[in-house]
Amino acid sequence: MCFGWFKKEVSKQVCDEFEQKERQSLYVDLEREFPGMVRSDLSVSVRTLPSGEVYMMDVRGFFMNPNTLKSLVADNAKFLKNYLDALNFVKCTMTYAKDSDTFGISDYWALPPEVLTTLRGDCDDGAILLANILSAMGYPGHRIFLAVGLSASNVGHMIVIFHDGSKFMTLDWSANGLKHIWFMWNNDACWGFEDLVNEAETEAVE
Repeated sequence: MCFGWFKKEVSKQVCDEFEQKERQSLYVDLEREFPGMVRSDLSVSVRTLPSGEVYMMDVRGFFMNPNTLKSLVADNAKFLKNYLDALNFVKCTMTYAKDSDTFGISDYWALPPEVLTTLRGDCDDGAILLANILSAMGYPGHRIFLAVGLSASNVGHMIVIFHDGSKFMTLDWSANGLKHIWFMWNNDACWGFEDLVNEAETEAVE
């Protein structure tokens, strides 16, 4: 009994150490993949609810507990074998709609339970849903990023950037990616281009 517990604890420790090393290596690769991107301690943003309530939210909170969507993944297991299946699932399940039509306000980043209630949303609603489906499928959280920037049509846009274990790739359910990234984050940390980070940190101090 004790030996089994000891083996389990050692195994968990080995897995945790491996994940930590992979995370650190991936973050180095990220800053190499996106030159000028630096890690930032700023992760809090203003969020306005459809009710009009305004509060401060850590953007990492858009990555919910993986168990939140476990039942969704289990119910659609035959369709959700890998990350491309997850992307296609969101494309096929959701209908693109403006936030003003769905939630009654001009811009709203909806959490997955809200999106699954309406099955409607714009780029950010689908991206947040996709990121959380990937997490519920068992992909490590440090490989899943939400990124905000400028689209090819010069409007604000959100996508998922996913690392498959060997390279970064863009997963975009509603358009064709970003031509310029402003900032990005996963469930652990945030990054932005150095000039934007410095400006934001200065404003935070002031």
